[in-house]
Amino acid sequence: MPHDRNYDLKFLFVAIFKDGSKHEQTQEDISAINPEEKKTAFYDVKQRLEEVAAFVLTDGENVYSVHMDDGHFEINGLPFIIHEPQELFNPRLIYFRRHRHEILRQTGKEVKHNITYRMGWQANTKEGKNIQAVIEIG
Repeated sequence: MPHDRNYDLKFLFVAIFKDGSKHEQTQEDISAINPEEKKTAFYDVKQRLEEVAAFVLTDGENVYSVHMDDGHFEINGLPFIIHEPQELFNPRLIYFRRHRHEILRQTGKEVKHNITYRMGWQANTKEGKNIQAVIEIG
């Protein structure tokens, strides 16, 4: 059963795991593991976070990805980094959607709903320092 929402997701994700398997989000955004509790598709990815090799967002035209092995990002196949090149320890995926609602004070009616997507990683340096790199897509 679909989640109760009145908007479509502009971007859908694909999680690629170290064993080569994939988990693809659909517009219904329902967990395959726990659909009866209305969990989202990302719930399934969270059950295997340590196994994520790459995480991809696409709107059908553009493809954005983050790669957990070295922390690089790609936009439409073009790689780039936004951190000092160094060995990353214990990399963890960061992914969330930020919703911004504009509501008319007089009527309480929503006039605008904007969603931005954020993805990236958090890891430790060999010295134990916590670092992050996140991009926003919207």
